[in-house]
Amino acid sequence: MTAVVEVTEHAKISCAICGSKTHSIQLHLQKEHPETTLAEYKETYPGQPLLSKLAEQKIAEQKASVAKAAGTVSTEYVTSLVS
Repeated sequence: MTAVVEVTEHAKISCAICGSKTHSIQLHLQKEHPETTLAEYKETYPGQPLLSKLAEQKIAEQKASVAKAAGTVSTEYVTSLVS
């Protein structure tokens, strides 16, 4: 019998160094691999994701909230970023 793995937008990404699951490679490197910079990671593992879909969504929501609060973008634009 084969196990079925459900992939969701909340799925974490894998660290190419140790295989650990995380939402942010940058934060993982700081905690688990402090000898490796983000630039070195990107050079050594080109094409590897640096953020999970959930992390990307949260960052977009945060940026949209800041922009909306500053009055620099319309409500429609903010809505399009987080949709």
